[in-house]
Amino acid sequence: MIPDSVFGLRLRKDNRNTETYFFLEADRATMPIRRANFYRSSFYKKIVGYVASHRNDLFSEYFGFKKIRVLTVTKSDERIKSMIQVNKDPHDIRNGYKLFLFTKNKVIDIDKPEKVFKRIWIDGRGKKVSLLR
Repeated sequence: MIPDSVFGLRLRKDNRNTETYFFLEADRATMPIRRANFYRSSFYKKIVGYVASHRNDLFSEYFGFKKIRVLTVTKSDERIKSMIQVNKDPHDIRNGYKLFLFTKNKVIDIDKPEKVFKRIWIDGRGKKVSLLR
């Protein structure tokens, strides 16, 4: 897993600072969602890697990140739907992981960067959410 970018946000909530780190996946739809051969690249393989790393506290152990989210920006609603489905497939959580958030690249507006904090994201369970929840 090599994300396209990593960044963190520190927020003040209830007189405490909370930090969340984000792994950005800029999906251009050049990689298949899933392959018959697990050893070749696919979005499914990335999901499995992120989930395994999260479950085994590897982000905390190696980087000191306590709370993480994986943001995927992609081209279409259909691709998001497929990504949400593979998020549900391999895990014991049938509803999928909230760890993953998806949106379309045309929803991101460079002239309105604050929009990324709005409810433009769809979590791994298919619900609309914001980054600041």
